[in-house]
Amino acid sequence: METPEFYATYMMKNVKTHAVYTDKMRLSVIELNHVELATQEDRHYEIDKWVTFFKATTWKELKDMAATNQYMEAAADTILEISSDENIRELCRRRAEFEAYERHNAEEHARKDALIEKQSKQLAERDAALAEKDSALAESRNEIARLKALLEKNTETEQ
Repeated sequence: METPEFYATYMMKNVKTHAVYTDKMRLSVIELNHVELATQEDRHYEIDKWVTFFKATTWKELKDMAATNQYMEAAADTILEISSDENIRELCRRRAEFEAYERHNAEEHARKDALIEKQSKQLAERDAALAEKDSALAESRNEIARLKALLEKNTETEQ
């Protein structure tokens, strides 16, 4: 987002004519990390209080907020109902386990990739060293062959 905004409302529109599709459907977005950008109007309608509600970390905080607003009370009741449902808790637990498993696998793959890269580098260095030795050996063989030919030539001329 180019310019952060605490509370924004979006509507669907035709991209060619820019005509709003309907005023009966809109998307309202609250940026939880930008409460400092709340306007007087946002505060008047207590939108900033919803940030506190959404960021509550304990049931007591949630209940205290719910006691001040009937809509927050309904939302807190729904959250409590959903949280207390055994099947949903089980799904959340399984999802958390899966995410932990995926993180572990990603870390393991990264560790193996790093090890393979290190071993590949070591092999490349050994290959380079062997190629250098092969080159030196080939030069030595050429020199030996040249000296051997020179020796044979000198032996033939002496005879």
